[in-house]
Amino acid sequence: TATPNAGASEVELKNLWESVGVPVPESLVVSKKSEVSAAVLKVGGRAVLKAVIPGLLHKSDAGGVSLDISEDSAPEVFDRLIAIANGGEASVLVERFVPKGIEVLVGITPSPLGRVLTIGVGGVLTEVINDTALRLLPVSSEDVNAMIDETRLVKLFAGVRGAKAADRAAFVELVLRITDATAGWDEGFELDINPVTVLSNGAWVLDSAYVAANK
Repeated sequence: TATPNAGASEVELKNLWESVGVPVPESLVVSKKSEVSAAVLKVGGRAVLKAVIPGLLHKSDAGGVSLDISEDSAPEVFDRLIAIANGGEASVLVERFVPKGIEVLVGITPSPLGRVLTIGVGGVLTEVINDTALRLLPVSSEDVNAMIDETRLVKLFAGVRGAKAADRAAFVELVLRITDATAGWDEGFELDINPVTVLSNGAWVLDSAYVAANK
Protein backbone atom coordinates (compact mmCIF):
# COMPACT_ATOMS: atom_id res chain seq x y z
CA THR A 1 0.00 0.00 0.00
CA ALA A 2 1.00 3.65 -0.41
CA THR A 3 2.81 5.47 2.40
CA PRO A 4 0.28 7.33 4.59
CA ASN A 5 0.27 11.11 4.78
CA ALA A 6 2.52 12.57 7.49
CA GLY A 7 -0.45 13.51 9.66
CA ALA A 8 -2.52 10.39 9.01
CA SER A 9 -5.36 10.12 11.51
CA GLU A 10 -6.56 6.99 13.25
CA VAL A 11 -9.56 7.01 10.90
CA GLU A 12 -7.29 7.00 7.83
CA LEU A 13 -5.23 4.17 9.31
CA LYS A 14 -8.38 2.16 10.06
CA ASN A 15 -9.44 2.50 6.43
CA LEU A 16 -5.98 1.41 5.32
CA TRP A 17 -6.01 -1.69 7.54
CA GLU A 18 -9.48 -2.59 6.34
CA SER A 19 -8.31 -2.38 2.72
CA VAL A 20 -5.58 -5.00 3.32
CA GLY A 21 -7.72 -7.40 5.34
CA VAL A 22 -6.60 -6.42 8.85
CA PRO A 23 -9.66 -6.69 11.14
CA VAL A 24 -10.85 -3.39 12.63
CA PRO A 25 -14.15 -2.75 14.47
CA GLU A 26 -16.99 -1.19 12.51
CA SER A 27 -17.00 2.58 13.03
CA LEU A 28 -18.45 5.94 12.03
CA VAL A 29 -17.09 9.48 12.32
CA VAL A 30 -19.58 11.93 13.80
CA SER A 31 -19.25 15.72 13.87
CA LYS A 32 -22.68 16.59 15.31
CA LYS A 33 -23.96 15.80 18.79
CA SER A 34 -27.41 15.08 17.34
CA GLU A 35 -25.98 12.16 15.32
CA VAL A 36 -23.99 10.36 17.99
CA SER A 37 -26.73 8.22 19.59
CA ALA A 38 -27.82 6.87 16.20
CA ALA A 39 -24.20 6.07 15.40
CA VAL A 40 -23.86 4.05 18.62
CA LEU A 41 -26.93 2.02 17.66
CA LYS A 42 -25.58 1.47 14.15
CA VAL A 43 -22.38 -0.14 15.47
CA GLY A 44 -24.26 -2.47 17.80
CA GLY A 45 -25.48 -0.45 20.79
CA ARG A 46 -22.21 -0.58 22.75
CA ALA A 47 -19.44 1.67 21.50
CA VAL A 48 -16.06 3.16 22.15
CA LEU A 49 -15.98 6.92 21.53
CA LYS A 50 -12.67 8.55 20.59
CA ALA A 51 -11.73 12.16 20.01
CA VAL A 52 -10.44 12.77 16.47
CA ILE A 53 -8.23 15.85 16.79
CA PRO A 54 -5.33 16.69 14.44
CA GLY A 55 -2.01 16.04 16.16
CA LEU A 56 -3.49 14.12 19.11
CA LEU A 57 -1.54 10.84 19.10
CA HIS A 58 -1.99 9.60 22.67
CA LYS A 59 -5.74 9.95 23.06
CA SER A 60 -5.99 7.95 26.28
CA ASP A 61 -3.53 10.22 28.10
CA ALA A 62 -5.60 13.27 27.11
CA GLY A 63 -8.89 11.68 28.21
CA GLY A 64 -9.87 11.25 24.58
CA VAL A 65 -11.18 7.67 24.80
CA SER A 66 -14.41 6.49 26.48
CA LEU A 67 -15.21 2.77 26.63
CA ASP A 68 -18.49 0.85 26.50
CA ILE A 69 -20.80 3.82 25.88
CA SER A 70 -24.57 3.41 25.36
CA GLU A 71 -26.82 5.52 23.16
CA ASP A 72 -28.15 7.31 26.26
CA SER A 73 -24.78 8.47 27.55
CA ALA A 74 -23.26 9.16 24.12
CA PRO A 75 -24.28 12.86 23.77
CA GLU A 76 -22.70 13.81 27.10
CA VAL A 77 -19.51 11.93 26.21
CA PHE A 78 -19.49 13.58 22.77
CA ASP A 79 -19.44 17.04 24.39
CA ARG A 80 -16.58 16.08 26.69
CA LEU A 81 -14.45 14.68 23.85
CA ILE A 82 -15.02 17.66 21.58
CA ALA A 83 -14.04 20.00 24.43
CA ILE A 84 -10.51 18.52 24.45
CA ALA A 85 -9.82 20.46 21.24
CA ASN A 86 -10.48 23.80 23.01
CA GLY A 87 -12.52 25.10 20.12
CA GLY A 88 -10.24 23.67 17.43
CA GLU A 89 -11.08 21.15 14.72
CA ALA A 90 -12.55 17.98 16.22
CA SER A 91 -14.92 15.10 15.56
CA VAL A 92 -15.70 11.82 17.30
CA LEU A 93 -15.04 8.27 16.13
CA VAL A 94 -17.85 5.92 17.20
CA GLU A 95 -16.51 2.37 17.14
CA ARG A 96 -18.10 -1.00 17.89
CA PHE A 97 -17.16 -2.12 21.40
CA VAL A 98 -14.92 -5.20 21.33
CA PRO A 99 -15.05 -7.39 24.47
CA LYS A 100 -11.98 -7.55 26.68
CA GLY A 101 -9.33 -9.91 25.38
CA ILE A 102 -5.55 -10.19 25.47
CA GLU A 103 -4.10 -6.76 24.63
CA VAL A 104 -0.95 -6.77 22.52
CA LEU A 105 1.45 -4.06 21.32
CA VAL A 106 2.66 -4.26 17.72
CA GLY A 107 5.20 -1.68 16.58
CA ILE A 108 7.46 -0.99 13.61
CA THR A 109 10.42 1.36 14.04
CA PRO A 110 13.51 2.29 12.01
CA SER A 111 17.04 1.24 12.97
CA PRO A 112 20.50 1.43 11.34
CA LEU A 113 20.11 -2.23 10.32
CA GLY A 114 16.58 -1.88 8.92
CA ARG A 115 13.02 -1.88 10.17
CA VAL A 116 12.34 -3.55 13.51
CA LEU A 117 9.12 -5.31 14.50
CA THR A 118 8.20 -5.18 18.18
CA ILE A 119 5.57 -7.41 19.82
CA GLY A 120 4.72 -7.41 23.50
CA VAL A 121 2.16 -7.05 26.27
CA GLY A 122 -0.10 -4.15 25.29
CA GLY A 123 -2.80 -1.85 26.59
CA VAL A 124 -2.28 0.09 29.82
CA LEU A 125 0.32 -2.46 30.95
CA THR A 126 2.78 -1.68 28.13
CA GLU A 127 4.95 0.76 30.08
CA VAL A 128 4.55 -1.07 33.41
CA ILE A 129 5.54 -4.53 32.24
CA ASN A 130 7.84 -3.62 29.30
CA ASP A 131 7.86 -7.19 28.03
CA THR A 132 8.67 -7.23 24.31
CA ALA A 133 10.39 -9.25 21.60
CA LEU A 134 12.16 -7.72 18.58
CA ARG A 135 12.95 -8.91 15.04
CA LEU A 136 14.35 -7.28 11.95
CA LEU A 137 11.84 -7.26 9.12
CA PRO A 138 10.79 -9.11 7.05
CA VAL A 139 9.42 -11.87 9.27
CA SER A 140 7.68 -15.21 8.75
CA SER A 141 4.86 -16.81 10.73
CA GLU A 142 7.52 -18.88 12.50
CA ASP A 143 9.27 -15.67 13.57
CA VAL A 144 6.07 -14.15 14.95
CA ASN A 145 5.26 -17.34 16.86
CA ALA A 146 8.77 -17.35 18.33
CA MET A 147 8.32 -13.72 19.43
CA ILE A 148 5.13 -14.67 21.26
CA ASP A 149 6.98 -17.51 22.99
CA GLU A 150 9.69 -15.09 24.21
CA THR A 151 7.22 -12.94 26.16
CA ARG A 152 4.47 -13.32 28.75
CA LEU A 153 2.08 -13.40 25.81
CA VAL A 154 2.68 -17.14 25.50
CA LYS A 155 0.99 -17.70 28.88
CA LEU A 156 -1.72 -15.11 28.29
CA PHE A 157 -2.60 -16.61 24.91
CA ALA A 158 -2.81 -20.09 26.45
CA GLY A 159 -5.50 -18.88 28.87
CA VAL A 160 -4.98 -18.08 32.54
CA ARG A 161 -7.32 -18.64 35.50
CA GLY A 162 -9.89 -20.48 33.44
CA ALA A 163 -9.95 -18.01 30.55
CA LYS A 164 -10.34 -19.37 27.03
CA ALA A 165 -7.20 -19.62 24.94
CA ALA A 166 -6.69 -16.66 22.61
CA ASP A 167 -6.69 -17.05 18.83
CA ARG A 168 -2.95 -17.11 18.30
CA ALA A 169 -3.24 -17.97 14.60
CA ALA A 170 -5.46 -14.94 13.95
CA PHE A 171 -2.95 -12.67 15.70
CA VAL A 172 -0.03 -14.05 13.67
CA GLU A 173 -2.00 -13.53 10.45
CA LEU A 174 -2.84 -9.96 11.50
CA VAL A 175 0.83 -9.15 12.15
CA LEU A 176 1.90 -10.56 8.79
CA ARG A 177 -0.76 -8.55 6.96
CA ILE A 178 0.49 -5.39 8.67
CA THR A 179 4.15 -6.07 7.87
CA ASP A 180 3.27 -6.89 4.24
CA ALA A 181 1.15 -3.74 3.89
CA THR A 182 3.92 -1.50 5.27
CA ALA A 183 6.80 -3.09 3.34
CA GLY A 184 6.65 -0.47 0.58
CA TRP A 185 6.27 2.57 2.82
CA ASP A 186 8.93 5.29 2.80
CA GLU A 187 11.81 4.66 5.20
CA GLY A 188 12.04 6.15 8.67
CA PHE A 189 8.43 5.91 9.84
CA GLU A 190 7.21 4.70 13.23
CA LEU A 191 4.03 2.69 13.67
CA ASP A 192 2.49 2.06 17.08
CA ILE A 193 -0.51 -0.29 17.18
CA ASN A 194 -1.73 -0.60 20.75
CA PRO A 195 -3.78 -2.42 21.52
CA VAL A 196 -4.43 -5.30 19.23
CA THR A 197 -7.08 -7.23 21.13
CA VAL A 198 -6.95 -11.00 20.70
CA LEU A 199 -10.10 -12.95 21.57
CA SER A 200 -10.82 -16.68 21.58
CA ASN A 201 -11.96 -16.25 17.98
CA GLY A 202 -10.21 -13.48 16.08
CA ALA A 203 -7.95 -10.48 16.62
CA TRP A 204 -8.69 -6.77 16.11
CA VAL A 205 -6.67 -3.57 15.76
CA LEU A 206 -8.26 -1.15 18.23
CA ASP A 207 -5.86 1.79 17.99
CA SER A 208 -2.92 2.79 15.85
CA ALA A 209 -0.66 5.81 15.44
CA TYR A 210 1.71 6.65 12.59
CA VAL A 211 4.63 9.07 12.66
CA ALA A 212 6.33 9.88 9.36
CA ALA A 213 10.10 10.18 9.05
CA ASN A 214 11.70 13.53 9.83
CA LYS A 215 13.01 14.83 6.55
